[in-house]
Amino acid sequence: VINWSDDDYFSRFYYEEEQVRGTIVSTSCEAIIAQVSEVDIAAFLEQETQQSFPQYLEDNLQYSLELTKEQFGTSPEISELKKLVNNQIIKSEVELEKWLEQWERENFPEAKASNPIDTIYLDWFEHNDSLDLILLPTSNGWDSLAYIHWFGASTVGTPLVMALLKKWYHQYQAELVCHYGTMLQMLVGSPPDNLEEAFNLAWEQFAIAPCTLLLPGVRLREHACALLAVKRWFLHERP
Repeated sequence: VINWSDDDYFSRFYYEEEQVRGTIVSTSCEAIIAQVSEVDIAAFLEQETQQSFPQYLEDNLQYSLELTKEQFGTSPEISELKKLVNNQIIKSEVELEKWLEQWERENFPEAKASNPIDTIYLDWFEHNDSLDLILLPTSNGWDSLAYIHWFGASTVGTPLVMALLKKWYHQYQAELVCHYGTMLQMLVGSPPDNLEEAFNLAWEQFAIAPCTLLLPGVRLREHACALLAVKRWFLHERP
């Protein structure tokens, strides 16, 4: 694991904050690692969907349509999407973004094929100073977060983030190689090979690191398409 500063890499301060919140039962590395097997990723994602979608619909639906209109000169009517939501055909942010992506492909297949996603927002952070190589007592990359805290885990809990990193390692051969405190960088051996799977992955990443998309102004459907094309992942979550 490569880290970012001269601070105490192994400080337990942020783990103590997590313990107060109840996301971990103990600040010890061993206890945090043991909790990973108890994490219910599906339940977490469902909870995030239930909490975020009503607010997302009210605040960002028009923005999503404006993005489509900016790219293609037209977009579905907002009343059409509200009807789909009211009829529970669209029940989550992921389903909304999937629907818009499908609408764009059906109506503008040539434009979608000839305009690849700009993945510059996923370029790895390049540190100007020297970096430290830290050897940890584990062969599992996801276990690193039990030793060195990542800011994105402060709210959702370190065991949950570790469980997702473990899942991505087995599913996509995604290996954590760089840790900057607020940023994680991974090499990916086997990216998703279909849009359905890429959407699910994009939602998982957004759920724990929304700044990855919010700061550069990238929509979930754009991120899903990008994940089909890149073999280096970049996750960012900051105060």
